Amino acid sequence: MERNADSEAARELRQAYVRLFDCPDGRRVLEDLAGQGFARASTFDPDPCRAAFNQGRRSLYLRVGRMLDPDGFGPLDGGRGA
Repeated sequence: MERNADSEAARELRQAYVRLFDCPDGRRVLEDLAGQGFARASTFDPDPCRAAFNQGRRSLYLRVGRMLDPDGFGPLDGGRGA
């Protein structure tokens, strides 16, 4: 029973992400997150602390992308060509 509640909560959360980003402003914010979140750039930095920080930003962007994809494993932009 708890598993069904967890999967329902996950489905509702995913739908909230889709509603949030499925509008012109949401797509604009998603594009900004792609730039700030190293979606198309290396997270490498000679300073290992900075590299770890950059990787954390990228991880957050990747989570948003997974939440926007119905299967959770598709394009980072939720299929919107960002």
